[in-house]
Amino acid sequence: MGDYVVLDLEMCKLPKGYKPKEFKHNSEIIQIGAVLIDDTYKIVDKYAAFVKPQYGELDAHISHLTGINKGDIKDAPLLDVVIREFEKWIPKDAVLVSWSETDLYQLRYEFEDKNIALGRFEKYFETWVDCQKKFSERLESSRPYNLEEALIIADIIPEGRAHNGLDDAYNTGLLYIKMLENSQFELNKLYLESKNEEHETLSFSMGDLFSNIKLN
Repeated sequence: MGDYVVLDLEMCKLPKGYKPKEFKHNSEIIQIGAVLIDDTYKIVDKYAAFVKPQYGELDAHISHLTGINKGDIKDAPLLDVVIREFEKWIPKDAVLVSWSETDLYQLRYEFEDKNIALGRFEKYFETWVDCQKKFSERLESSRPYNLEEALIIADIIPEGRAHNGLDDAYNTGLLYIKMLENSQFELNKLYLESKNEEHETLSFSMGDLFSNIKLN
């Protein structure tokens, strides 16, 4: 056993038609959220930081989706500064975890395009855990569930708001802890009933599952 850092990145888009030679991708990190899970499978610390984009801009859609406004990132440090602060916060022997490999790829792209030294992230990239993939494997399914669906199926009441870096990291952490602690973790009863009836076809209404859940 060891420490796990569950992280979530929020990104903005580059302006339409803007393609700087030095940055080859369409999105840029504007927030890093993370939680630390210790070897007793408890969340013992949290990390959150805004990042000022060098090329992208925060449009109304992303602002509405994430709750991040232009004031949050206007005077924030650039990624090269934030990533070094984040690296200091991460225990040296920790394993990084995220929901899907999107955040892994985004970090790789930005390290490369912005000429940021990998540091310990070279090791973290090699041992990275895709929680989404592991969740699908646990359900013996090839379907890539989104985080909101997975939390409901795993019978976990999410905290905070979706698409906030820290809140998504925290909720992914809760799910990952449940997977670590239980080889056969308890699933939502409505999901199990639907799975049995439809022979592993996920046909239930997500609204049905939400009906008895009070979200914060």
